Amino acid sequence: MKHTLIVIFSLLGLISCKKHPVEFIAGGNDVADIRLTLKVNNTFDLAFRSMLDSEDTVSIENKKYIFTGTWKTNNHFYELEFKKDSNDIPNVMALFNPIDNPGILERINHKSVKFKEETEHLVIWGVERDRQ
Repeated sequence: MKHTLIVIFSLLGLISCKKHPVEFIAGGNDVADIRLTLKVNNTFDLAFRSMLDSEDTVSIENKKYIFTGTWKTNNHFYELEFKKDSNDIPNVMALFNPIDNPGILERINHKSVKFKEETEHLVIWGVERDRQ
């Protein structure tokens, strides 16, 4: 009976963990407003707004983009696959740089990346995001 209760509570714990989205949000900065949300339905949104204009000066009027795709877990990694538009946007190579995320992130191909599930800080477009 004791072992049965342990198994039941362990399964409930695992199920409840899957019901909350995983989010990475930037602290205050003047470079970009970026939020990555991995939703419970295995889709994700990457909301992106650069605060720099073409002259690399701060501007609050830049357009906001929302990139979408699907995600899955594989060997303790989150794998994200972006939906690309007709202009081949987003540029996954520009958003995710393995050098900024040593030992945490890898580019799989031109539209996919993966990073460790236990990651607490993730650098996207050169700006560190904290897991919420």
